[in-house]
Amino acid sequence: MSGPSTYVPKSAFAKWFEARLPIGGLIHSSFIAYPTPRNLNYMWTFGGILSFMLVAQIVTGISVGLALGLALFNQGYVKGYDSVLGQVVLVVVVGLYGAGFVWMRRLAAIDGADRLLRGSPASTAEGRS
Repeated sequence: MSGPSTYVPKSAFAKWFEARLPIGGLIHSSFIAYPTPRNLNYMWTFGGILSFMLVAQIVTGISVGLALGLALFNQGYVKGYDSVLGQVVLVVVVGLYGAGFVWMRRLAAIDGADRLLRGSPASTAEGRS
């Protein structure tokens, strides 16, 4: 590691802004100049991914729980969905919400290296692997 570095704004506006609200220095010290050892391994990254997934699950659980709680304990909350148009709007909203989950699931899926482990389809058809 080359030692600690400090954030120095370059423009006059950035210096003025940093003097009043030191967000740039906080971001620099937290993400850019954060002291980390050179031998970080994949477990560090894996822990970061797991932390992100846990936070995503907590936020999703809280939002779904709040929506269900409002629907169950406050009937006026869902009164606007009594008509046919309201039901269509509700189906569209729930569909978009579900599509977001499907999209996040596809982003989180890990594709294995099948070709490296089992060979290409042409070579397995000929009996070679």
